[in-house]
Amino acid sequence: MPDQTAAPSSSRRPPAWVLVVIGLLAALVLGWLILRWVMAAPLSGVRSHDFGSVSIVEDPTWVDHVFRLKNTSGKTLTIRRAVPSCGCTETRPFEPVVPVGGELELPVRMKLDRSAREHADVTLTFENAPPMKVFVEAVGRLANPLLIEPPAVRLRPGQTRPISITMETWEDAPRPLPAIKSPESLEVKEHPWSQARVGQPVRGTPSLERTMIEITVPEGTEPMTTAVEVVLNDQVVEIPVEIAAQLKLDDTSDPSSGTDPGSTFNPVGLPGTPAEEAPDDPGSTP
Repeated sequence: MPDQTAAPSSSRRPPAWVLVVIGLLAALVLGWLILRWVMAAPLSGVRSHDFGSVSIVEDPTWVDHVFRLKNTSGKTLTIRRAVPSCGCTETRPFEPVVPVGGELELPVRMKLDRSAREHADVTLTFENAPPMKVFVEAVGRLANPLLIEPPAVRLRPGQTRPISITMETWEDAPRPLPAIKSPESLEVKEHPWSQARVGQPVRGTPSLERTMIEITVPEGTEPMTTAVEVVLNDQVVEIPVEIAAQLKLDDTSDPSSGTDPGSTFNPVGLPGTPAEEAPDDPGSTP
């Protein structure tokens, strides 16, 4: 009988290029593991915090959070600096030396002064470890959604002054249009409301509705201080109106200007005057 024992076929061996690819992949995985070990955060724990939606009652409004992170590096850590990424965030005093297995308590504050989403981080720099970051974010919402410009006026009998009123609205909390209430001593003309801006949920910015009112002091009105009220639900915002004395013949001010000499006002969208862009976020400072 013929010998059925055959030598192993060389065709069963993997090609050389396969061995090269496997070797490269193994080297990449090993390098990635080493890099991850070297660059691993020296402190473990939850390193991000979302304050959610925050009502801005005071300008500014501060929110606080304490990060609690454990030293898992196997050595004592000394924090040299804690640097926030923007002026809206700051840290409070903390213990910079964290023993092995110990816990760092890092107080972080965020400032909110406009209706928008705020992001920030704090970079921790160590003496004997790679740097790491903690992150905070929040969505600010102005408790008073009305921006009135100018917030107060001074008029003489026969003068008219325009007032711009802007209101923030949110998709998840729609608001009715505010009511305008004026005293008998004034004449107030209301213009229709219109949408001035569409909100952007990703940026946390609201939509804006805007209108214009014109305040006129009738001839012969006696000097006094009064107010026009803007009523939104249970909120009442007053626009103080100071009525000055009637102009005399030798007074050099212009009775038709609606303002005192030297003052200027350019209302948004008022026919016959150049329009200026109102702030994107009522109550915010650029």
